[in-house]
Amino acid sequence: MKTNSQILLSTKIYLGDIDGDSLDEIIEVDGRHIYIFKCQLDHKPLLEHVFPHPVIRLIIGDFVSEGREHGKDQLLAILSDGSLQGFAISDDLTEMWWWFKQTNFIQSNEHYIVGDFDGDGADEIMKYRPSTGSIDIFEKKPNSGFQKMNGFTLGNLKGFDLRKKLILGGNFGQAKNRTDIVVIDKSVGQIVRFDTATDKKGKKTFWWAFTSKTGLLSEEDEVIVANIDGSTRDGILIRKFDTGTYHLLKLEYDNGNLSSINNVEVGQLPIRLKEGCMVAAKVRNKSFRRELGGIRRDDILFFNSKNKEFIRTDARYDKAKGQLTYWWAYTSNLICEPQRKTISKPWAIILCKFKGMDGDPVIERFFREIFTPGSGGLVEYWHDATLGAIDISQSKVFGWVELDIQREQAAIGRKNLIDKAISACRRNGIEPVWGFHKQIAVFTHDFTKDGAPPDTNWTNKHWKPFWIDGSADGEGRVSAPPHTHSGSFIAHEMGHGMGFDHDLAADLKTHYGDRNCLMSAMNIKGFIHPKWNNSFGPTMSFPQLFMKNWMYKRRTCKFSVSWFTKSPGISFKMAPIHDRRLNAYLGVILPIPKFLPFGDYYLEYLRPFGWNKGFGEAVLVIRQITNNKSVFLGEIALPSKLQEKRSWVEPRLKVKFEIQKIRSDERIIQVNVVSLSEKT
Repeated sequence: MKTNSQILLSTKIYLGDIDGDSLDEIIEVDGRHIYIFKCQLDHKPLLEHVFPHPVIRLIIGDFVSEGREHGKDQLLAILSDGSLQGFAISDDLTEMWWWFKQTNFIQSNEHYIVGDFDGDGADEIMKYRPSTGSIDIFEKKPNSGFQKMNGFTLGNLKGFDLRKKLILGGNFGQAKNRTDIVVIDKSVGQIVRFDTATDKKGKKTFWWAFTSKTGLLSEEDEVIVANIDGSTRDGILIRKFDTGTYHLLKLEYDNGNLSSINNVEVGQLPIRLKEGCMVAAKVRNKSFRRELGGIRRDDILFFNSKNKEFIRTDARYDKAKGQLTYWWAYTSNLICEPQRKTISKPWAIILCKFKGMDGDPVIERFFREIFTPGSGGLVEYWHDATLGAIDISQSKVFGWVELDIQREQAAIGRKNLIDKAISACRRNGIEPVWGFHKQIAVFTHDFTKDGAPPDTNWTNKHWKPFWIDGSADGEGRVSAPPHTHSGSFIAHEMGHGMGFDHDLAADLKTHYGDRNCLMSAMNIKGFIHPKWNNSFGPTMSFPQLFMKNWMYKRRTCKFSVSWFTKSPGISFKMAPIHDRRLNAYLGVILPIPKFLPFGDYYLEYLRPFGWNKGFGEAVLVIRQITNNKSVFLGEIALPSKLQEKRSWVEPRLKVKFEIQKIRSDERIIQVNVVSLSEKT
């Protein structure tokens, strides 16, 4: 589907044939990230791409007629910095390759319709401003960006009142392989068709075809262009707002009306009253496109942004009736999580040198890089680990500032060290407190003197008096000598400043009790970031996110307490929190009967990918929340063979947790839970 910004399923959902297989993929926008995945029930992911700035809008089409990019839709991203950046998929279909960059030429109050208006085999962008009715067409120039098209005139469109209209592109007749348009005035229910053509002077232009009578549709009715009957011409589909019913029409004049399409049944197109929207796309299995009339026909996608209901309905041929129709393919609630309100928490990072000493360029480079948006460091980590809730992109690195103490005087505790750093900033005209969430004071040495053996720390009795203290202080500020200089350690200490506490072990006493959460695990060898050869990860656990109210509510299931007395228990499917485009729960809560002195069970499935790639194997983690602290109870490693099961019994309540491997890619597991204790 070529992009038309007037009829998107959502401002966060786009469609396009990114991999060139003749089927449209779904592209989801999430801040700086886009996710491309197949329009299938399990939403098989194709790839992910991260931009240096948040994505405002996408424009998708095949904008070239030859070259490496041709044959697959390219992706143009309008970013928050005012740039437009072009990308095309790599030859091995594993990543998006940068193509070009230019200043954005489409304003927020303008729309765009993608189509091949001149028939040269490459798409163009029609820019439309509803407030004035102005139209301009832009084309991709070789070895450059988009510029206004030469040799194209508006023709019969000139002088026509295009203000506040709906403009849809399609192929309606006169010129083969060229995009025509219909102009719809919903205020009076009138449709006007304009075909692209070439005039006597060789100019590409628009010719008026017909104007319908008024009253063909209401102002609230939904209208899309689609290939409905498999012919060489597109038709129009109107969904009535009040009833949810459909009218299938040709874009051909019939005494002021439009001709009906009589050889296609509405079939199982979803009937939804006064909600949702639809688009046409080619997404069904290729074998179905070999059915009668199937090569050209468009499928219909429906999306309701309120409840996230997504329905795919395929253009099919009913052999029993000998009739073209539409068949339901699947319904899913997994497309595009509701966008949460982001909390800006910028940090001031203060590079500190002791009196009379120099700074360290290696340390400076590391901290400047990991706090730079787009570097793949802590800015991205905090966005991902908190499911988009926290934004630290406005953090700033200051320094080197000279402290008023020498290295030999630095064993004064983390709080005093941070105070010294703030004072040094202010002496240099830097304000590191106002406008910042918290501060990180970075130091160049672990001890106040040289000579400490490798791996020595504050637990060594001889060296403890010389230890330069690092970690978060009581106010959530961070002291960072070299022993803390890793992505994991810094993120952990920042976590305290964000209000997170340590995880507890099952004894409810031992801190750092959960290796699967950042608030316990630091500097695990498997989490080495290849860019810095430095530890980054893991992410925050399900209970930690739940206590902050940051967990995806639609994807969290809290069962009834009756599960505890059911035989043979309860069964459900789970997927990892950070693999949320799957038909499974991301977090499960199993309540414990109130007469028992234990907290509810919190279940999370973890796989070794993304920020959690340091884990050696996939595991189901069983936790609880006690006194606002996450408590680790146990975990079960996923078996290696398909359909194999593995279990663990929680000893306090004699509850058996069993997991089963049901997919070779391990993205979804089957979980079975049963209480073995005597039923009460």
